[in-house]
Amino acid sequence: MAINRLSGGRIIAGGPGDDTYTISDPADQVDEAPDGGIDTIQTWLSSYTLPENVENLTLTGTAWSSGTGNALDNVITGNAQPNILDGGAGDDILIGNGSPHEAGHVVPRGDTFIIRAGQGSDTILGFQPGDDGGDLISLPGFDYRSLAGLLATATEADGAVVFRLSETQTLTVRGKTALRAGDFTARDFDLTASLTEAPRLETDAEGRTVAVLTGRAEIYAPAPDEQYTLVYIKDAAGTKLGEALTDANGVWHFTTGPLAEGTYGFTATTVEAKRSPDDGLMHFFEVSTSEATTVTVTAEPPVEPPADPVPPAAPTLMLDAASDTGVAGNGITADTTPTIRGTAEAGSLVTLYDTDGETVLGTATATDGNWSITTPALAGGGHNVSAVATSAAGLASDPSATLTLVVNLPRDAADFPIPGFDREFYLAQNQDVAASGMDALAHYQQFGWHEQRDPSALFDVTYYLNQNPDVAAAGIDPLQHYMQSGWMEGRDPSLSFSTAFYLAQNPEAAGGNPLQHYLATGQVQDLATAGATPHATAPRGPLMDDAFYFAHNPDVAAAGMDPQAHFDQFGWREGRDPNAWFDLDYYLANNQDVAAAGINPVEHYLQFGWAEHRAPSAAFSGDAYLAANPDVAAAGMNPLEHYLHFGIAEQRDLGLG
Repeated sequence: MAINRLSGGRIIAGGPGDDTYTISDPADQVDEAPDGGIDTIQTWLSSYTLPENVENLTLTGTAWSSGTGNALDNVITGNAQPNILDGGAGDDILIGNGSPHEAGHVVPRGDTFIIRAGQGSDTILGFQPGDDGGDLISLPGFDYRSLAGLLATATEADGAVVFRLSETQTLTVRGKTALRAGDFTARDFDLTASLTEAPRLETDAEGRTVAVLTGRAEIYAPAPDEQYTLVYIKDAAGTKLGEALTDANGVWHFTTGPLAEGTYGFTATTVEAKRSPDDGLMHFFEVSTSEATTVTVTAEPPVEPPADPVPPAAPTLMLDAASDTGVAGNGITADTTPTIRGTAEAGSLVTLYDTDGETVLGTATATDGNWSITTPALAGGGHNVSAVATSAAGLASDPSATLTLVVNLPRDAADFPIPGFDREFYLAQNQDVAASGMDALAHYQQFGWHEQRDPSALFDVTYYLNQNPDVAAAGIDPLQHYMQSGWMEGRDPSLSFSTAFYLAQNPEAAGGNPLQHYLATGQVQDLATAGATPHATAPRGPLMDDAFYFAHNPDVAAAGMDPQAHFDQFGWREGRDPNAWFDLDYYLANNQDVAAAGINPVEHYLQFGWAEHRAPSAAFSGDAYLAANPDVAAAGMNPLEHYLHFGIAEQRDLGLG
C-alpha cells in the first residue's frame, strides 16, 4: 500500500507503481527511485522544479506559476493562468492551458515556453498566439537574431510546425502553423544596446578634453570563436562618430574626439552584419538604439581616471532584518516592499534585479562599501534577486549570488467561509467540484469529508479519522470536531501541524484555534510550525515498534494509520519490517516453508519460529541471546520479545561475540 500525499516538508519515497503526489508546501520533498513507474506531481506552488526520477508535472491552482522539468522526458501541464514552462533536459511535452491576458498587458502575457539550446527536442501543445497577450516561445542559448533566420529552419507537417534548431535538436509546435515575431521573446532577436554610465571626461595626450563612453550590449556569436556585438556611436543629430565592439562580457568602450566647451548628446546602436548572397558583400543593419545621454564640457580640467581600472567584485546581498518577518533567515517575508542590503566596492553603483535578471528593483551607491535598496511592491510568491556593482570607471561586476525570497500575501477572509475551511485550496484540489459550479463548503459538508477530501492544506481528513477512532465511530465531520473541541483536547489536524507546538511557540495564538490562526494570520507572518507525532490507536503485537514503523513508513504516518493494523493488513505483504531486529526478507529467504505457505512471518516466528531456533534477522540470533542470558532461557521467553521490551533498556549482551 502506498499513500503518496505530502504536506509540511515531509520526505516520501514512492513505490514501484505509477504514483501521483500533491505538493502543498515548498519544503515537501519527493524521493522517487529510478524506474519506479510513471510518476506525476501536482502542485499549486508559484514555482516548482521536478525532482529526479519523476516524469510528469501538473500545475494546479488559480495563480501564475512556473514549472521546470528534469533530465527525463517530461510532460509539463500548465494551469488556467499564464505559466512559464521549461522542460529542462530530455525530450519534453509542454502543454499550455493559460488564457491570454487582455490587450494592454505586457508582463506576463500568456504562457511562456522556454526551449534551451542543447536540452532535448520538445513539443508544445495548446499554443495560443496573440499580438498583445498571447503565448511566447523563448529560445535562450541559440544564435538566431531574426525571425527570418529561425523560420528558415521550419517545416510544416500534420498541422504542426517543426523547427530544426540544431543538428540534434528540434522544436515541434502543434496546432499552430503561422508563427510571427510576436510569438517569440524580443530578446531572442534583439541585440539590446545601453549606455550604463554618464560619459566620463578625460584629457588626451595633447591635453584636449575627450569623453569616454561605456555601455553594454547583448553578445552576438556569428561563429563559435567569435563573441562580440558591433555598436555604432552617434551624436545628438544622429551622425555616426565611430564604432565599438563588445568584449566577452558584453561591455564596450568608446573615446570621442576632442570636445570644445558645450553640451553633447550621444546614443549607442547595435548592428547586425549579414553577407549578401547576391554580391558577396557585408551589409550592416541597425537593430536597437539606446536612450540618449549628455555631457557638458566646461573650461575646468576633467578629473583623471585611476590607472588600470578593474571591474569591482560581485556585491553581496541579504534580506534586511527589519523585513525578515517570521522565522529569521528562511527567506520568507510578509513585507511586499522588503529592504535588501549588502556590501560592494566603496562608491560603486549597485543595481538590484528581479528574477528575470532584467527588471530593475532599484539602485543605490555603496557608501563606505555598504548599500541598501527598498524594492517597489513585489508580487506574491518566489523571487530570485541579484545585484551588479558598477564602478566609477564604468566597469560592471559579475552578477551576485542569487537571494531567494518568498513574499507571503494576506489571504482574503472570504477564502475561509468557516474556520479551518480554505475555499481556494478545496477548489484547486477538487477540479470536479470547481467544474460543477457547486459551492465548495456545501460540497465538503455534504460529500467531501465522507470521501476523505481535505478542507485545507493542513487538515488531513484521513489522518484525523485514523488517529481519532472515536470521531470516526461517531460519524461526524472531522473538521467540525477539531475546530469545536479537538484542538482543546490536544488533537492534531494532520501530520504536518502540531497543535501543542504552535500554541507553545506562538503565544499570540493562545485562546483561539491554532489552525485557523495559522491559516488566516500565521502563514503570512511565517510563524513557527512543526509536524505532529502520530500514535498507535489499537493494541499492538509484542514485536511491533510504533516509532520505528512510522519513521520507516512515512505514508503510514501521513495517513495516521495504526501501525499494527497496517502491518497486519498490508505491511508484511509489502515487506515492511515491524522493528529494527526483524527482517522480513531475511526470514522468508531463510525459511522457504514459511514463504511457500504465504503466512505472516512475524506470526510464524511468535508461534513456532523462535522455539524452532529460527533467527529473525542476520543481526539477531535467538539461540545466541538465550545462551548469553540464561535467566531469559530459564523463563522460557521469546528472546526477541524480551530484548525489545527489556533487553535494550538493560543493555543485555546479544551474544554475537
